[in-house]
Amino acid sequence: GAAARPAGALGRSFEPAEPADFVRAFESVLRRPSDLLQDLLGLRAQVIPRDTLMRIAPLVEDSDCLGPDAFSGPFAEALRSLVVFLHAVVESGEIYAEIQDSVAAGRFDKQQAASLMEGEVSDQRRMINAMGVRGFEENELQDGYE
Repeated sequence: GAAARPAGALGRSFEPAEPADFVRAFESVLRRPSDLLQDLLGLRAQVIPRDTLMRIAPLVEDSDCLGPDAFSGPFAEALRSLVVFLHAVVESGEIYAEIQDSVAAGRFDKQQAASLMEGEVSDQRRMINAMGVRGFEENELQDGYE
């Protein structure tokens, strides 16, 4: 079996509730960028709870809040890339939720859905591997996570 994944940058023991909690959580994550990258690459959109998707979707879709001009300074480009990534994760999570709904309604084959939903490799890791991006090979990223 797969080894238990240690808490990474995104692993936290509390769920932010107040705006200041989110800022503190984000600041904490930014202090460990390699852990954040590992967590983002391992994030499986199919296991993100629907309520979480519903909470973050309006943020990543709000061009006034997180549009191209929302960031400035030395980390602006990295933050823009993070927003693009989060938008893609939300879209993927919504697609997986639609698959679950279709299975529940009997409009989608359960075995076919299981093959889509139960993979151990994240969509973004699969894409990076497919693109052949150097430095992101599976064995270099595992580092005991899977």
